Amino acid sequence: MGSFNQRSEIKGLGGRGKLTGKLINELTVNYGLAISRNSDSVEKMKHATWTTFFHNSSIDEEPMTSALQDRNRGVRGSG
Repeated sequence: MGSFNQRSEIKGLGGRGKLTGKLINELTVNYGLAISRNSDSVEKMKHATWTTFFHNSSIDEEPMTSALQDRNRGVRGSG
């Protein structure tokens, strides 16, 4: 085990562009809505969760809209 002071040297998940408590809460709400709004169909639920993923992963410099459009057309990527 390390000392208490060693904890301050370990980089966390927070910071600019990183996973923060606010982002975790937003993702939890968004994924929860995707699941609960599509509880009648596993395919709809899967589509809604992937849509949420692509939306939240997209950045201005590298938008993921084409991946989202491909999924909407039924084109499956690897993975």
